[in-house]
Amino acid sequence: MNLTFFILVSIFCIPTLGLCLARIFNIKKIQLFQISSEKKFLRYQLHQLDRDFKKGVIDKEEFDNAKALISHDALKLIKEKGETESFDVPPKLANFIASGLLLSILILGTTKVYFAVGSPDLLGAHEQLDFDIFGKPATQRLWQNTVEKLLQNEKEKVDSKNPEELKDRALLKQLEKTLKDETSDLGGYKLLRSIHLRLGNFQEARVTQSKIINVLGETADSSSFALYAELCVLAANGYISIDAQAALEKALELNPKNMKALFYNGLSFLQEEKTLATGNNWLKIVSIPAENNQWTRLILMNFDKLIALSEKERANIGVWRQREFDKNNRKLFSAILKNAEKQLNPDEVSYDSWKQLISAYFKLNLAFEGNKLIKKVKVLYDLNQNELELLMEKEKIYGD
Repeated sequence: MNLTFFILVSIFCIPTLGLCLARIFNIKKIQLFQISSEKKFLRYQLHQLDRDFKKGVIDKEEFDNAKALISHDALKLIKEKGETESFDVPPKLANFIASGLLLSILILGTTKVYFAVGSPDLLGAHEQLDFDIFGKPATQRLWQNTVEKLLQNEKEKVDSKNPEELKDRALLKQLEKTLKDETSDLGGYKLLRSIHLRLGNFQEARVTQSKIINVLGETADSSSFALYAELCVLAANGYISIDAQAALEKALELNPKNMKALFYNGLSFLQEEKTLATGNNWLKIVSIPAENNQWTRLILMNFDKLIALSEKERANIGVWRQREFDKNNRKLFSAILKNAEKQLNPDEVSYDSWKQLISAYFKLNLAFEGNKLIKKVKVLYDLNQNELELLMEKEKIYGD
């Protein structure tokens, strides 16, 4: 059972149990005063009689006779039906049985809700991870250890005979043995992290980075937390866990312009299906001058997902809001693309990013900007006719 289950049971059952016990141990006779329609009528007659006497409509003798008659009727009514009706609360045993049945229903109902909604572990039928990073919003994020435990079932260990890898594994064993005694060896942990990364052991690299942060203590900077978040993401196959999100927030608190933290924070918003937050986050990145355009290239690589998310959001809003929605999104997305263009270099590494930038313009129905960029890329890379046609082949679909 999960902690969430017990929290749900507590929320439903504890207040009910408290009320039941308080009622059982404070049994009292309940008096219910009931006034019948006949009594109300007699009271009304007395009121009218008193008013007529005061106004002089009737004399005192007539008043006394009428009052005596009404009083006689009232006494007769009380004798027949009683002034009050009462009932006793059932005995304690009956209350205990009823309370037990009520609590059983609540517990069974809570259990049914729990299993109907699903455990936060999100296990599938075959004990595999049952989520699609960009298929649905991450409304309830998972802890890093939970994600890694689930992904462990999907990992296949392959024995490698690569000499360099065998050498790294041998060094890894020796280093891990040394660090058991030297728990504050910062250089040793950094070397261990590097070896794990070379071997593709992202989970182990993440754990090692956590130890590095512990050794650094208060001197741990923004880049240390951003790296830890990135290793969390790599170890979770791109998923932003609770641990990763906390590290990103810490990294941005120490340095609001940390590119790595900004990018993964935007990726987190994207997984939560927050179009505006994602766009604004990535606009910050492409607006900050940088020597390395790595993060701009990654944004363009994932820009299709942002466009798809925007289209999905548009389909769920009223027609009267769509024009304003399109206007705001086009303004934001255009700003991202224009600033991204300034960050790209005319080199081989950036060529695919230029293609992605052109594609994004046409997908946003900005054909003028797309065609203008095609001409620019043709000049930058000195493309021949065949290369130019290859570049334009995909974009023509969006340009028509």
